Amino acid sequence: MKFIPYFLAVIIFAVFNFMIGYDIYSSAGLSIFTYWISRLLVFSVNYLPIKELFFSLHSLQYLFSPAFMYNGLEDYTRYKMIVPVEHYFSFAIPVLIIFSLGFRVFFNPNSLKVSRYKIDLWINSNPNIPYYFIVIGFIAPIFYFILPKSLNFVVYIADSLKFIGLFILISSSSKPKIGLILFTFSGVFISAFSAGMFHDLLTWIIMLGLIINYRYNPTFLLKMSGVMAFVIFAMFIQFVKDDLRSRIWGDQGEEISIDLIKTTSASAEGNKGGFFALESLGPSVNRLNQGWVLSSALNHVPHNIDHSNGLLIKEYLIAAIMPRFLFPDKLGGGETKYFDLYSGHNAGENTVMVLGIPTEAYIEFAGLGAFFYIFIFGMVYGWFLKVYAENSDNYPILSIFTILVFIYPMRPDCDTQTSLGHLVKSSILLYLFINFYKSKFNISFLRKAHAI
Repeated sequence: MKFIPYFLAVIIFAVFNFMIGYDIYSSAGLSIFTYWISRLLVFSVNYLPIKELFFSLHSLQYLFSPAFMYNGLEDYTRYKMIVPVEHYFSFAIPVLIIFSLGFRVFFNPNSLKVSRYKIDLWINSNPNIPYYFIVIGFIAPIFYFILPKSLNFVVYIADSLKFIGLFILISSSSKPKIGLILFTFSGVFISAFSAGMFHDLLTWIIMLGLIINYRYNPTFLLKMSGVMAFVIFAMFIQFVKDDLRSRIWGDQGEEISIDLIKTTSASAEGNKGGFFALESLGPSVNRLNQGWVLSSALNHVPHNIDHSNGLLIKEYLIAAIMPRFLFPDKLGGGETKYFDLYSGHNAGENTVMVLGIPTEAYIEFAGLGAFFYIFIFGMVYGWFLKVYAENSDNYPILSIFTILVFIYPMRPDCDTQTSLGHLVKSSILLYLFINFYKSKFNISFLRKAHAI
């Protein structure tokens, strides 16, 4: 089984390079993406594949999408890969490989497991806590309108507890919670379509799929059917998203409904020439293309502006870790001044665009310095995962909480400030919460009693 990802990666390289005629760089990028997505599917039944998901998403946006952009699809989008293909991939490929090697310094993926025995032992003594998590998750959004914006992060963590509670129940030996799954996800479906914002919805669906796959180990056919259903659903969202947003956010402010989605779908069908037309696929693939930002930086720095030489990481660390009352002028979430400065583009007032950690690595130091920078980040992320894996022996739900802790760091469209800020602050909150209720979460004494 462990050789399957390598085998599939070689096959994909051969097909695209020798049969379809893609250049060697694009073919290598598609090959690396295949390796990571194969590892995600193959090993997700053995452990919780946070690292595999992390690099599947990063290789999707930095290798897979750019490969197709360089080979014809960018004709159907306004976001162009500015530098030559060999220039882009000669940086993008090694930076992601070195990023993944950094993880390996501290973290062994096989160590991050969800023990059904330990989860059952914990639930038997705390049968109501997962349901309390779900209730808190449904109540929490009210506080977005009550508490100051500076506490939005705490509210987001509380909001996400409904998924953690659900995943804990799924991971146990109890019967499948199909009704509870539908109930819990109904809220995020409604809010996603009502707001026209779908990233959280798609992310939590992926997490649900990983937990179900880990718990029940479905057949290969069923697993691939689920993957294809998700891909089609994600493509459909990309297909209708622009028109749907214009109707919801427009002056008339139409309310979401099944009829509105049908109307929007029909409108997109007419405007884009069909679901699988290149006019539709080009923009859809490009929305997954964080590589165009990297290519812009490769073109803009240092030709028009010098490398930042540590300025960004200093600013981001202050913004991510230090409280605003000590640093009132620190960067806020969603600020685009560094994107505008180092990409050569203007994001605009109402658009949130970020550089992304691989791009920031290049902007900071270029060359060997960028590789060292990204390697350190890999080590930091791997260390956090190692800590969670080690402590899940006595606190079994910690392994499931890694999903929440890494839900932003694993996103390729997040900058260092957002990624580190979420990782550090969520870990601190979780540490304080679990230690305050230590007797509720530590199963070491329960395991001793069970052994007796």
